[in-house]
Amino acid sequence: MHHSPKLFLVVLAHIALFLIFIPAHISADEDIQFKTTYEAHYTPRLNGDSDVSLSISIVNMRSDIYIKEFSILFPTQFSMSNLLVKDDYETITPVIDRGGEFTKISIPFSHPPIGKNAVGHIYMNFEQKNLFKTHGALWEIIIPTIHNKPNTVFNISITLPEKSNRILSIAKPSPSSIAGNTIFWKNITTRTVYAVFGDAQYYTLNLTYTLKNDGLRPVYYDIALPPPTAYQDIVINSLTPQPEKVYFDEDYNVLARYTLFAQEEKKINFKGGATLFVRPQSEINVLNAQNIAHQNNYLLETTGYWDAGLAGKNNEIEENNSIESIYRYVTSHLTYDYSRINTSKRRLGATKVLADPKSAVCTEFTDLFIALSRKKGFLTREIEGYGFSQDKNLRPLSSMTDILHTWPEYYDEKNKQWIPIDPTWENTSGIDYFSSFDLNHIVFAIHGKDQSYPFPAGLYKVDDTAKDIEITPSDKPFEKKIAVQLNENIQRKITDTTQYRGTVKIKNIGTTFLINSVFELKSSTLAIDTPKITFDLFAPYQTKEVSFTYSAPSVSQKTNVNLSLLFNTYPIRNISLSVTSLYADIILKAIGIAIAIITLLLVYLLFRTRQKKV
Repeated sequence: MHHSPKLFLVVLAHIALFLIFIPAHISADEDIQFKTTYEAHYTPRLNGDSDVSLSISIVNMRSDIYIKEFSILFPTQFSMSNLLVKDDYETITPVIDRGGEFTKISIPFSHPPIGKNAVGHIYMNFEQKNLFKTHGALWEIIIPTIHNKPNTVFNISITLPEKSNRILSIAKPSPSSIAGNTIFWKNITTRTVYAVFGDAQYYTLNLTYTLKNDGLRPVYYDIALPPPTAYQDIVINSLTPQPEKVYFDEDYNVLARYTLFAQEEKKINFKGGATLFVRPQSEINVLNAQNIAHQNNYLLETTGYWDAGLAGKNNEIEENNSIESIYRYVTSHLTYDYSRINTSKRRLGATKVLADPKSAVCTEFTDLFIALSRKKGFLTREIEGYGFSQDKNLRPLSSMTDILHTWPEYYDEKNKQWIPIDPTWENTSGIDYFSSFDLNHIVFAIHGKDQSYPFPAGLYKVDDTAKDIEITPSDKPFEKKIAVQLNENIQRKITDTTQYRGTVKIKNIGTTFLINSVFELKSSTLAIDTPKITFDLFAPYQTKEVSFTYSAPSVSQKTNVNLSLLFNTYPIRNISLSVTSLYADIILKAIGIAIAIITLLLVYLLFRTRQKKV
């Protein structure tokens, strides 16, 4: 029986968040009535703006319906200009309805495609402002897609400007192909396409730490400075006032110590820079591998916020035996609670958020991941720091007046390295933060042994409304100054066959963290028990003290020998030591004593003689 095409379906599509096209809800029956293919192509300019072309192909799957009109919703903030719309026959003047949260663009077909397998096309061309988010040395793009929609294919391509010199360093998912300057993603099934162009990012850091001693006795405070990690390099241009001491804790946090007198308030200002890398620094990976054996015990502790007390009662949790399956469980089970941003609500921890999974922020995503992972024997830790986010809905941040974020890391036993992941931002943005990371996470503090200490920059406050973190992307690498200052205590006059103890204090007065630096004592004559010492990690403002013993061989007469102090093979100081024979020294001292005695005796006799004459 023939059905005349009397019905029509108006299909609505959304532009989600940045610019991409996500259809509105369509019923299951409607899903099988049409097959839709989206071909989106972007041609960015050097200033970050883009020319966008969108081709939409709609195939009728039934003979008794057809599409008369196609509508697309754009967010109000969507900056689109010079819009041109066509179908297969002619240019179309769309109906634009601006108002509320979205701008609706309705496109009527001039000749609607009728009949089974009939195909209709819509072609849209427009300019998009700042599609490629440019910050510092990077281009970054986030494109929400049509995720697992039946009978829908979504393809994306990007053609970079010839003179851009931009290299694709991160792509999630991986591109289907790359041809010249054009990158293709075919039949995308993920929620989001994320791409970064550039292999390093630079951020200038201006951090304020406010300390106050309300007590009646002097106390000291240790503040956490941004540390070097496998994916992060730090320079410290100034730390004012200078700390009394700088040292590393067991998690390799960098702690600077200050003493405050009774009722004293002190502001410390940190100025420097952070460089974030796509690929890890091999030297830091080696250091981490060397130290992981000392950290094993506490990296598996499951107490406090990391106690997954309810996990044993949940079969779904117990079935997750890989680090990725735990991660996927956390990202899918918890819901980000935007109402908790910028509030002082308490940290829930793993057990409580399992009971209330819709009240999670970044700390709960991290706590649950760590708790479940440690329960299964995976070494994990928490990172607190700064998340550079240009859209707080996609990549939210939560900590009052300063932009702080929390994410976990797990230790990859096979590759011997810490792997940062972010279940929070995957949950909110759809970006895959398990297979690879990004260049937007700056580490302030590492929590492996202690769940809350040390505090990251931004939490050392007297006034809760103060903004203590200023971070700005930069497009240039930071200049590094390498310099050390020596303060030595070495006896200059020595005798042969006698052993002496010397000390050297070495202070890093440069701007950069030194990895595997070597201090060396070199002499062709002296015997030195510890001629060479390696410092695995040496922080700016940190002082290392070296103790050693040294002695000279037997000599027949007084002689001078040289002792060279070198740092990373570079001579810092040359010292001349005077060496005399122990026996010659004794004879000389005896002669000296004898002369002194004879002199005194002569003086005495002369004095007595004069008395007798008187």
